[in-house]
Amino acid sequence: MNRFTESQRFNQWWLWLIIGIATLAPFAALMGIGRHRSITTTAVITELGVALFVIVLLRACHLKTNIDETGITYQMFPFHLKPKKIGWGEIERAYVRKYSPIGEFGGWGYRISFGSGTAFNIAGNMGLQILLVSGKKILIGTQQATAMSDALLELVSEGIVNNDMVIAPDAI
Repeated sequence: MNRFTESQRFNQWWLWLIIGIATLAPFAALMGIGRHRSITTTAVITELGVALFVIVLLRACHLKTNIDETGITYQMFPFHLKPKKIGWGEIERAYVRKYSPIGEFGGWGYRISFGSGTAFNIAGNMGLQILLVSGKKILIGTQQATAMSDALLELVSEGIVNNDMVIAPDAI
C-alpha cells in the first residue's frame, strides 16, 4: 500500500517566460530588431530547433516519488526510463529537510554534487534526504514535505521502519 505518492513537473512561470523569450529572439534578429541585424536562415532554424528540443525535454521531464512498506521508489523521466527502488534495508537514514538547490547542487533537475550527493528536484527547496548504507547520498525534491514526513513517521509508528532510521522534522 502506498503511503506517499507525488508527481512533479516543471511548471514555473519564470522558466517558461525565459524559454519563450529565447524562442522569439531568432525572429527578432531575422526582422532586424536589436544589436544583431543580420542573421542567416540556417541560424534561425538551428536556434528554433534547440529551443524546441529544450521545450520538449522540459515538458516530458517529471519526477515521481512513492513511499511504501518496501522502500522508496523514484523516477526522473527521461533520465530514468524505469523507476528506481531503494529498499529500507539499503537506507541508513531518511528525513525531510530544507536545502539550497543552487548552493548545494547548482540548480534544479538531475544534479550531481561531489559534497552533497545526487539530487532529483523540480522546484522549491524541500526534499527527502536519503543516506544509504553504502555512503551514497540522494535527495529527492518534494512539494509535499509535511505529507512525505508524515508517511515516514507512520511507517516508524507501525514498526515497518526502524525508529533510528527516520529523523522527525522537529529534530533536524
